[in-house]
Parts: sequence; C-alpha cells; structure tokens
Amino acid sequence: MRDAVFCLLGLLRCREHIQPILEVLPEPRREALNREFEQVAGLSRDQAVERLNGLSAAADRELRERMLGRWGGGFASEPRVIQKWLAARAAGMPR
Repeated sequence: MRDAVFCLLGLLRCREHIQPILEVLPEPRREALNREFEQVAGLSRDQAVERLNGLSAAADRELRERMLGRWGGGFASEPRVIQKWLAARAAGMPR
C-alpha cells in the first residue's frame, strides 16, 4: 500500500519529477516503485484521487479492525492520530 500511495502522490504532485526521484533509489526499491508507477501512470487526476481515497479508506478500516481486536470500541471518539498511535501499540503487544 505504501508504494501505491507514494506513486499516486507523485503522480498528483510532481509527475514530471517522479522518474528522477526513482532513479536515485537503491535497486530493489526502484524496481518495485517503477512497477507500481507504471500501473498508475495512465490515470487521470480524478482517477488518481479516487484510488488514493480508496487506499485511505482501506487503511482506516484496517486501523479500526486492529483497534477493535485489541481494545473494543472505546477508541472511536479519539482523534485519528491517537487511533494510529494506539493501533501501532496494539500491533507490538501480545494479545
């Protein structure tokens, strides 16, 4: 998911600069990101935004599932940054 977000943001913010950025990365990362960028390069701005929104929604769902599994529903009213921190803590804690 990180690679897709990186490439979509690059496509939306600095399309003309993404290839020079990718060229300075070490080979394993460059290859993976080039493959990902090839998949999104043809998207229109609206399509890229829609896909980015979908990835964000999927990350939110994953976060909520992790939180529900660890602490139940008591976190829902907390700000998103606190939810992310709690989810990271939950991921590192034994159940």
